[in-house]
This record gives sequence, structure tokens and C-alpha cells, in this order.
Amino acid sequence: MKDLFHLDPTITYLNHGAFGACPKEVVKVYQDYQLSLERNPTGWITGQGREALDKSRKSLANFLSCDHRDLVFVPNPTAAMNAVMKSINLQKGDEVLTTNQEYGALDIAWDYHCHSAQAKVVRSTIELPIYSADKLLDQFWSGLTDRTRVIFISHMTSATALVMPVADICRRARELGILCIVDGAHVPGHLDLDLSTLDPDIYIGANHKWLLSPKGNSFLYVRTDLQDQIDPLAISWGYQPLLHGRERFQSYHQYQGTVDFSAYLCMDACIEFRRKYGWEQRTEECRSILRKYAPRFAEVLGSKLLAPQTDEWTGQMASFYNPAVDMLKLKENLERNHGIVLAVNRLHDDEYIRISYQPYNQEAELDHLLDGIREILR
Repeated sequence: MKDLFHLDPTITYLNHGAFGACPKEVVKVYQDYQLSLERNPTGWITGQGREALDKSRKSLANFLSCDHRDLVFVPNPTAAMNAVMKSINLQKGDEVLTTNQEYGALDIAWDYHCHSAQAKVVRSTIELPIYSADKLLDQFWSGLTDRTRVIFISHMTSATALVMPVADICRRARELGILCIVDGAHVPGHLDLDLSTLDPDIYIGANHKWLLSPKGNSFLYVRTDLQDQIDPLAISWGYQPLLHGRERFQSYHQYQGTVDFSAYLCMDACIEFRRKYGWEQRTEECRSILRKYAPRFAEVLGSKLLAPQTDEWTGQMASFYNPAVDMLKLKENLERNHGIVLAVNRLHDDEYIRISYQPYNQEAELDHLLDGIREILR
């Protein structure tokens, strides 16, 4: 499978969760779109390109089980979240309920916007290891007050690579009348995602990670009745106050000045690649293999497993923590001396080493990683 990607054959690449890796077949489609743009920039951007954009958005919406009019493409989840944060009318004393497990860049963004509004970020402590969904939910909802106006939760956490019970949280938030925003950066193409069933208020996902798109391709989903409330980051030609609802939502967010949107046009190619190579079955095998190896990595790193190794909590990533091990130095040593690329993510003052496992990986590469860790820690 690795031959289907442009990955350097001399490295062991176990860091798909960071930036993804795009198949050669999809890269070819991406580059063909870029060439079409350069052959006739005016005609492409105002004509064929927009038609291709609509077609690609419909393909993505079908994959996610939602209406294509409720989706817009964005370059990355952080851009989408900042647009949402700027549009939320927080007042002095309002609270945003989230957890201590969220992505660092968005933690910073929430602190900034809440400080500006004299609002407050409440981070419920999720204790690790996790043993049950009921206990986790009790911990999360302990931060709820009568001042809570927004809930922000990761569908899958970045540093700790754990699946959160977002369906339960979305459901209760709706009952309470609280806006619920889900950060699903790691979910599309990784976990089953049916937006019509999950029914979040706002959902943000990356296509350039596990859905195998070229870099700079993500999406913002907003429930129809909330779309008029969400303004774009950039006010440009698409901003037409006379429009309403879905028509306005598309115009506002999709056309914000000159940009090469070729990456957005590759959804058909990504989905066809998955079908052609039986990607869902292959990734199921990946999950089983990584779960088999997870206890071995925990043992060699002197770490506990962060959650049960089941579909409820884990996917194709696994993270490990031991304060006695300098994870960043370990990562640098593995890359420099063993040709192994993986992630180390900082969560507050702790460092978690994170392994991603894709169908282009082999069990021998996990053995190579185990041997490398043992050698370095010795």
C-alpha cells in the first residue's frame, strides 16, 4: 500500500494523524485541477471551478450523511473555529464549557475570544485513564452552570487520541438549549460519522487527515437554522446581506477572495480511492493491529493505557504518557537515529507520544519502533 503514496520509502511514517498523507492518484487529480486553473484562471475561477466545487461538496455531504447546503469548505479546522468564535455573541459573565483534553490552538483561541468578551472558559477535568462513559460524562457535566452558553468538545482528542461520547453531549446540550460545537478534526475517514444522526449544532472536520485529501481541505457544518448567525473570517464579494439561510451561508463562506481551491475539488477522488482499495476493511484491520500492540508500547514506555482498547474509545491512533520519559527527546532520537516519524503533543504541562497506523504501515514497523524505544531508553 505504501507504493500508492508519495511517502519517503526510507522512513517509517507513523504520524498520519498530524497532517495526513495523500495518495498518488488523488495528488494527480489535484494537480490536474491546478493546471486547469492556470490555463484559464478567469474562466476556471468563475465557471468550471465553481461547478466542480459544488460537485465536490455534494460528494462530501453524501459521505457525511448531511445536506450539501449545510457544508462549506475551509482551509483547516482552526480557520473554521475562529469564524464560529467571532460570530458567537458572548456577554460578560457567560461561560464556554469544554474539557482539559482539547487541541492547544483552539484552547488559545477560546481564551482570546472569551477574554475579549469578559466571558469565561470552564475546562472540566477528564481524569485519565478513562474507565467508563458514565464517569466521563459526570466529570464533563460537573462544569455546567446557569451561565453556560456554549459547549465545545472534541469528537476525538488530539494529544490523547481518545474518542469522546459526543452523541450524548450533543443530545443533552440540545435539551438544555445550549449551543454545541464539535471539533471533529480527526474523525472524517477515521471513525463512522453520520451528521444527520449525530445532529450537532456545529461540526468542524479535516478532510486532509484521514480522508486522504490534499492539504488545506476541511469543512464547516452548521445546522440550517443557525447559519445566518455565523459570519466568515473575511468579508468579501460573497458577503451579501440581502441573502438568507443556506444561500447566504454558501455565498458568505465559500467566496472570500482569490484562492487556489483545487484541494477542495478532490472529494470524488478520495472517496473513489477508498472504495477501490477496500479502505474501510483495511482500516478496521489497522485498528485491530494497533490495539494488539498498544499494551506492548505501554509496557516499554512505563505507561498506562489511557482507555479500554475498543471502538468506543480508540481508532487508528494511540497515545502514551510517562512523566519520567522526555517524550520530545525520545521522538527526536527516533527520527534522527532510527528513521521513525511520529508525534509528540503537549497537553498543558504533559507530553504524549502518539502513534498513527494506516494501511500503508506494516506490523514490522511497529516492531521497529518498539526496538528503537527499548534501545533509547536503555
